[in-house]
Amino acid sequence: MNYETEIISIVKIYQRQFSKDRVKSIIELAQNNEHGIALENLCSEIYEHNLLITRDDFNKLKQMIDEMDLSSVNIGGLRVKPIS
Repeated sequence: MNYETEIISIVKIYQRQFSKDRVKSIIELAQNNEHGIALENLCSEIYEHNLLITRDDFNKLKQMIDEMDLSSVNIGGLRVKPIS
């Protein structure tokens, strides 16, 4: 999995709900191989804005967290859109 690409693609989906500075910061972190920090910040933004995310995006976030062994990043509080 290309972490930079995945993180940036998820940021771009939800960027309207985040401040421009946060979007820029997360993208810059991902581009500078700070994937763990970028992912942690992205999950925090999603949680803080109480966003409803797709199951696919949730699974991508979970997979990246598991692969990077980021046990400190808790995604249990993220809201996932129900399957229609």
